[in-house]
Amino acid sequence: MAEENLNQPILHEVLSLQATAEPGVLVITIDVTDSRGDRFTAPFGYRPDDPYGLSPMLRQWLAENEGSYTIEPAA
Repeated sequence: MAEENLNQPILHEVLSLQATAEPGVLVITIDVTDSRGDRFTAPFGYRPDDPYGLSPMLRQWLAENEGSYTIEPAA
């Protein structure tokens, strides 16, 4: 079995942010290229204390873009 070349994910765009019933937890719809090179748009469950996956990248995006986005209320 050949070893796959895995890269860091690339966050292209944050499309929407929506609150959930749990404080601080968001559903963030993103345009992303994953570590295998596949690009797609998908909702992502974001927890501010999650150190894994895309959470650190999204935490950085939220900090760098504070004041320039709106978080929609929970559905």
